[in-house]
Amino acid sequence: MVIKKRSRKKNNERTISQFDFIMEFLPTFSGTFLDFGAGSCHATTYSREVYSIEKNIVVDISSRTQNICNRLGYDFYDYKQFAGLKNINFFFASHSVEHVNSLQNFMESLIKILSKNAYVFIEVPYLKNESDLENHTHAPHTYYFNKYSLIKIFKQYGIELLTSHSIFYIEETSVIRGLFKKS
Repeated sequence: MVIKKRSRKKNNERTISQFDFIMEFLPTFSGTFLDFGAGSCHATTYSREVYSIEKNIVVDISSRTQNICNRLGYDFYDYKQFAGLKNINFFFASHSVEHVNSLQNFMESLIKILSKNAYVFIEVPYLKNESDLENHTHAPHTYYFNKYSLIKIFKQYGIELLTSHSIFYIEETSVIRGLFKKS
């Protein structure tokens, strides 16, 4: 039980830290917010506290997450329904993109669902060295990123960094955090 409380507190702290980062570059926002791989819906809930969210959409595979969405009034979609969504103004993905089966399919779907000038927040584990691939503590990751690979992948699909300062590496937790915009 204590572990769950610690985990819940850590997730809330991470969510607050993520939104502090986002708000440095995007102090106001309104529109449709999609939380990809939402888990316990911390980011979805927090987005309503800090922004004028018109609609919250959650994409996940968990029935637990679906139950949370039903209780809180968020629209829930399974990953298989992801590509059919439209007009997303803000796409939020924390520790989920590294788990997709096909990065190409994911990116092709992402650019289709985003509205013009949509924002994309991404946080993924950071691959510092190739030797880190031998560490399987976060398995099953299908993709690994560093700052340059993340920027390059998004740029290929017309999604650019918001500013040169809107991506950074957090050494304590070995993650990359970035804020992008569809052009």
